[in-house]
Amino acid sequence: MSSLRIILIIARYEAKILFRSWFFRIFSLISLVLLILLNILFFAQPFGWWHILGISSSIPYFNILLLNVAQAVIGVFAASDFLKYDRKLDTTDVVYMRSLTNAGYVLGKTLGVLAVFGTLNLLALVVAFVFNFFFAEVPVVAEVYFLYPLLISIPTLFFIFGITFLLMSVLRSQALTSIILVGYVAATLFFLSTRFHYLFDYMAINLPLLYSDFVGFGNLTELLVHRGIYFLSGLGFIFTTVLIFRRLPQSRPATLICLVLAVFSLAGALFLGRTYLSGLSAETQLRDHMKALNNKLAGDNFVSIRSCDIDLSHQGEVISANAVLVFTNNTPEAIDRYIFSLNPDLDVSSVSRDSRQIPYSRDLHILTVQPENPLKPESVDSLRVSYKGGINEKACYLDIDEEIRQQPHRLSLYSMDKRFGFITENYVLLTTEALWYPVAGLPAGAAYPQLARMDFIRFKLRVKTAPTLKAVSQGEVSEKEDGEFVFSPEVPLPKLSLAVGKYETRSITASDSTTADSLECVLYLLEGHDYFSEYFPDLNEKLPQLINDLRNQYENNLELSYPYRRLNIVETPIQFFAYPRLWTLAAETSQPEMVLLPEKGVTISSADFKRFSYVMNRFRRRGRGPAMTPEEIQRNMFSRFVQDTFLGESSQFQRVFRSIRRGQRGSFNMRTLFSILMPSISGNYSVFPLYYSYVHNFSSKKWSVFNTAMEYYLNERISQPPPPFNIWGLSDEEMANLDLMK
Repeated sequence: MSSLRIILIIARYEAKILFRSWFFRIFSLISLVLLILLNILFFAQPFGWWHILGISSSIPYFNILLLNVAQAVIGVFAASDFLKYDRKLDTTDVVYMRSLTNAGYVLGKTLGVLAVFGTLNLLALVVAFVFNFFFAEVPVVAEVYFLYPLLISIPTLFFIFGITFLLMSVLRSQALTSIILVGYVAATLFFLSTRFHYLFDYMAINLPLLYSDFVGFGNLTELLVHRGIYFLSGLGFIFTTVLIFRRLPQSRPATLICLVLAVFSLAGALFLGRTYLSGLSAETQLRDHMKALNNKLAGDNFVSIRSCDIDLSHQGEVISANAVLVFTNNTPEAIDRYIFSLNPDLDVSSVSRDSRQIPYSRDLHILTVQPENPLKPESVDSLRVSYKGGINEKACYLDIDEEIRQQPHRLSLYSMDKRFGFITENYVLLTTEALWYPVAGLPAGAAYPQLARMDFIRFKLRVKTAPTLKAVSQGEVSEKEDGEFVFSPEVPLPKLSLAVGKYETRSITASDSTTADSLECVLYLLEGHDYFSEYFPDLNEKLPQLINDLRNQYENNLELSYPYRRLNIVETPIQFFAYPRLWTLAAETSQPEMVLLPEKGVTISSADFKRFSYVMNRFRRRGRGPAMTPEEIQRNMFSRFVQDTFLGESSQFQRVFRSIRRGQRGSFNMRTLFSILMPSISGNYSVFPLYYSYVHNFSSKKWSVFNTAMEYYLNERISQPPPPFNIWGLSDEEMANLDLMK
């Protein structure tokens, strides 16, 4: 008890000294004033910044992240005063003359400095809460007010104080220590923070920490390992400082304990660092092995699936399923083995036909079934595949370059994880990219530039989940009992997707009186995420006709008709990510009769209805622009959202054209192409794939890009028309054609 009392006395003394420092006072005042001004700018305006306000956890994340960057730099100078004042100004003679251990002295100093900076973090959270609760109209997520300081501030402070104490004890020069550490901070901030999957990002600038109302953090285990590295490193440096402190140790047992703690802390940090890097290496090796396996099998003949009947049960963080497959041999040769692709984390328990077990083998994602007799051309066979497990997202997007995969996924100041599928206790999101059901042959893009044939399959899906959850998939849905859903698509589909969550629905049926054609539009939202209804009070009865008019205009331009009876618009976690593909305009954010929108549409500028409504009503009151009624404003706002989000052209290759035109011909390669495409990844929600990419398919070994060419040819029909004359010379398309001819 006496040792603890001494530590607390030293901590209180150190805190008082630091609080009395004008340097710290000025820094704290400037930091808090800047935070308040930035909070006013971003969160207290009549119209906020939707990409920030749309996420409930954004305000505490914003404040702690900015403060953490500042305190990581200022902490160097505050902590380096540790020995300078002791040696030059004799500020601690009153402490030195007393009988106390070096451990008690160093830990007391550390605790005092942490208490001061902890108070500053607490004030930043108070500012965040005030704006969150009173001004921003954003729901308060209580847990993030505890999680963000724990994950961001505490590991950073321990690390920067520990390494500063250690360097000051070794170098005994505040100037030299400050120069080294400020250089380290700058190198980390500007050059190293994105290397090795953010391993050197001790300030958590690029670490994916955006919190979702659906699933929380994207990968909490990885975050804890990363932050544990710096927390344990800081502890190890602090205990090492105790050991080399130039003062009589006073207590041999205390010194021995500090030695053990220093060794264990640094060893723990090294172990976590090795675990973190080995995980990255294992991911790369997994994808390399999967690619090699795909290349080995690329020349084989594969069966074509006709129907797939899936019975799936959602159980916590795993799924168990039975898939009954009916398939045929559409090749001119007999097929002596059936090859299917299934996510490597889904363990196959049996493959059978008519209750008879069929021999099979498993190699990563490849499921090879050995039939009794080869399947002759045009013959039909069937199998029942039983499997259970989770989803290994590292097996997705094998055609994406590793360096591109490591690029951060950012939303303004915020960084978020890239997730390709979810299976949690309260949420599930699975697309074909996750290989959650058996797919004939190899995954999409596995043999690029040779494109795989697309099977159009008659699906039927039965889902069993918790009674409080709702399942969403393609086709007509019937709910048998609480938590049990059956989906029966009316037409064959090339892929099937599934979402399960605490969804609430909004439904509108748009009918065309001239063609007797109707379209059911169903919006699936997370409970409490209806932020938009209040902005359309006058359109409730007129939305069906408005939707029908927009649809007819789009189909007239495209000269194609919508092939499904419904359109499901499903809200998904902000971490859900879809890479663009070079060989198709379709992305995983669009599925047959379904579009997957990000959480509250935060990446979609036209989803900021509050800003649009505020600006238009202000113009109306001031008499600017054409006179518009509130209903007309709402019609324009809704039409703008639908056209920009769902009916706009895909602009990916437009960026390529502009890049070529700017003179990148000499260095143009795949990596350059993806760097151009990356800014538009999160905004690809066009319904064009639902009209063509998922409805028609041309397959040819000789002309493998023919289907892609058809997509872009048809997409030009909904492009903005060129100006009647071009004073700037050749258009982007003309310049691209000239370059491609070379």
